[in-house]
Amino acid sequence: MSENYAVTVIEDEIPVADMTTLERLVLGLMFTCEDAGEGRVRFYAEEGAADWVSPDPVVLATARRDSASIHSRLNAYVDETLVRYGTDPAVEVEIDMTGLCWESILQDIVRRSPTLEYVSTSTAFTCSRMIAGGFGGAASVVTADAVRSQSTHAFIENCVAEIEAARGEVAA
Repeated sequence: MSENYAVTVIEDEIPVADMTTLERLVLGLMFTCEDAGEGRVRFYAEEGAADWVSPDPVVLATARRDSASIHSRLNAYVDETLVRYGTDPAVEVEIDMTGLCWESILQDIVRRSPTLEYVSTSTAFTCSRMIAGGFGGAASVVTADAVRSQSTHAFIENCVAEIEAARGEVAA
């Protein structure tokens, strides 16, 4: 069996002041987070962004409370999780992040930011076995209005379609 990885770098440093406490907490659990200085952080994932995060329940409740007055899709998403777990601070909370992609969290940050027009990301797809489809990459640009992405596989498909169209063929 092969292991697949999605090494991801959020290329732009994010001002801490532009994130809610909850966004900072959850992104910091999905990615490795480093202080970039001057009130900014950088995020990356060496194997891929975490699909599940397990924040300390007290830290999560505090972050959620501190973020309540700022619009973020993450607030409602975490609220749904907290309803299932109740209010006992001793209960370990696990949040399934597959229902809210990290690009959406970045988009909310960009929407509110007085300095960020976009955030760009790069992902390298690698695999523990040399198999077709196990390697490639993708790039995304997240703006207030859209999340635009293209994979290397889509790029190849587009190029092949252009070549075939120039020859008068239809791509399969």
